[in-house]
Amino acid sequence: MLNPPVSYRPQQSPDFTSYATVISEEDQGKFNDFVTKIIKTADDGIENAASELGCTPKQVAQPLSDYLIKHYSLSAPQDSRISTASKNPDNPDNWRWDLWEKKLYTPEGYFVSDEIEKKISFAFEGELFGKNLQSCKDELPNMHVATPSSAYECKNGYAIVTKFCQNLKPITPLIRYCISEGMFSYEFINNLFDMSK
Repeated sequence: MLNPPVSYRPQQSPDFTSYATVISEEDQGKFNDFVTKIIKTADDGIENAASELGCTPKQVAQPLSDYLIKHYSLSAPQDSRISTASKNPDNPDNWRWDLWEKKLYTPEGYFVSDEIEKKISFAFEGELFGKNLQSCKDELPNMHVATPSSAYECKNGYAIVTKFCQNLKPITPLIRYCISEGMFSYEFINNLFDMSK
């Protein structure tokens, strides 16, 4: 529901911040998963609302941010920010992407199979959203696979991979960029890399 009635007041949610300080180490992963899901849901809602209303995501996010700060008595946005990206690897050279590319691409620039192309495209669709999606869209013209206007039209990670396919270019530069920006978890990177086996 994008436009709740004025009388709408959400029920009090558990205080995840205080919960995080007392949970055991084995539950820390569960906490991070919850937070990541909440962030993805918020990002998707902001993107959808901005698209439907014809405004920028920032214009939608600002009142939401103000609400969260006030509703949960947060002192400042930087004090409440929860970042999972800082735990992600940021050195793409830890993997042999040159060998990965040789195994998954033909010399002409096609994926070796439709199945591999679909698996990778859907993996990126599930992984790139919100500000990471926007960062990749901004980078596409520098990778010579899209103009700024055609990059803007990409609505998800699947569409971004498609831009590389249409230009017969491997997505290796995109993967390296995403890793260097800390967008991907070890698990996602390893699963992606293992597709070449």
